[in-house]
Parts: sequence; structure tokens; C-alpha cells
Amino acid sequence: MRVTLLLASIVAAASLAANPAHACKGNTEIFNIDFNDEGSLGESDEYRTLTYSDGKLVLKAAKGKIAWPETDDTYSDDIDICVTVKLLKLTEKGSVGAGIKFWSLSGDTWVFLLDPIAATAKIARSQKKWTFPVNNKKVDIVKGPDHESSLRLTVQGKDLTAYVNDKQVFTYKRKDDAPDDFSVGIAAEGGEWEFSEFKATSVD
Repeated sequence: MRVTLLLASIVAAASLAANPAHACKGNTEIFNIDFNDEGSLGESDEYRTLTYSDGKLVLKAAKGKIAWPETDDTYSDDIDICVTVKLLKLTEKGSVGAGIKFWSLSGDTWVFLLDPIAATAKIARSQKKWTFPVNNKKVDIVKGPDHESSLRLTVQGKDLTAYVNDKQVFTYKRKDDAPDDFSVGIAAEGGEWEFSEFKATSVD
């Protein structure tokens, strides 16, 4: 019996080591993007370069831009969004980050970005200009730019909760009304980034 329990513990530990801790927590899957499917988040254009390979997407934004490819659908319910990111190469000086696009409507886009070099996270909003509802929040549990980081964002009405590597890093309450329907995607700036395990569930 003890041997069986020990083996079970070893298997469980190996499973946790192999799978990022960020997995969305909801019981109902909303989407699970397979980057083995070419074009699952769009194609390259003048603002971004997208390369799909082995279940991962490499995204590079045009100089001085934030690229934000998105899913084809819009979402109206509360949503728990997760993605794993890794910085492959810096491509310019200045702002660096990658993460999740949400609350997106025509002319109004929000992004949750992690900078693994400075070990900071932010919420940025693009209307006619960029504003930063949460800016340069220190994230102590980032392993560095050479490692994968697991990002998770729960969106419930006007309320956001952001996680990095399964640790809550901040909460935010929107001041104006949240949209009834919005687009979701990924986002990157200042480098060449690898994305994997992009999925969403219900918020339970």
C-alpha cells in the first residue's frame, strides 16, 4: 500500500512539473487554441510576423507597435484566460512585454503584459492614445527572460485578477462600463515572443 501511494505521489509530482501551474480553473472550456493549426490566430502582415510550429506561435510586432492577434469569436460571459509566454529575442529598445488581449472593441483595446526582464506587469489601454490603468507592478516570481512564464487573467464584469506563474499579482476594477461583448487574443511588443497553451474557461 505504501509503495502504491509513493508511486502515485511520484507520478503526481512529475505531472505537476511537466504542466504549467497556470491552467485556467473553470469547469467549462470556452476555447483552446491549437497553434499546430496554421493561421489559428491570423497571418503575418505589415504590423506583425506570426510563425506557427509544433503547437507554438512565435509573434513579432513591427517596430514601435504592440501586436495583438485575436480569436474569431467574441465573448459576453465572465472568462478565465491563460497563456504561456517566453521571450526569444529582443528586437528594439524601449517597452517589452507579452500577454493577453481582452475587453477589445473597435477603437478600444486592453492588454495585460508581462516584462520578464524588469519583472513587472501592467494593464495598458489603447483608445486614441495609450493609458496604463496598472503600470509597472513588480512581479517577484518571474524566473527571467530565458524561462517560460504562465499568465492568467480572470475577467468578471468590471473586475480583473491577474496571475503570473500561478501567483496573484494584482486586481483592478474598471472605472467605466465594461463591454457586453469583446474580443480576446494575445499581445506582444519589443521582441520576438513564443506563445503556447492559449485557452480560456468559465470563471467558477
